[in-house]
Amino acid sequence: MTTIVANLKEIAADSRTTWGDEFCVTGDKIEIVGRSVVATAGETSDIFRFLRWWKDQTQERPTELDFTGIMLNEQGLWFFADSCDPMPVKDPFIAVGTGGMAAKAAMLCGKSPKRAVEIAIMCDKNS
Repeated sequence: MTTIVANLKEIAADSRTTWGDEFCVTGDKIEIVGRSVVATAGETSDIFRFLRWWKDQTQERPTELDFTGIMLNEQGLWFFADSCDPMPVKDPFIAVGTGGMAAKAAMLCGKSPKRAVEIAIMCDKNS
């Protein structure tokens, strides 16, 4: 799946996309949307539906989404879980995806989000 890590200053993600037993390295999973930086993991078509809606909220709000996202902006860190409703993150950092636990351990050891993703990639075959 993915590894995404963010603190109040930086957001980082891997670049591997998997489907079944196949995988490839794709473009960045991080996008700038307005004054926010958004990183997503999950079902690709649902991510694109969410991002289209987030960029232009005049469209109908998508439902039944299968994705996880982290947003970093001036107000702080936010977490999305299968919805378009961001939840505030009160912890100093967040790590999600199949490599999330390895990345969280790296963050607890004082690593940056970028380095935490690099470490998680060494531990998680899907990142």
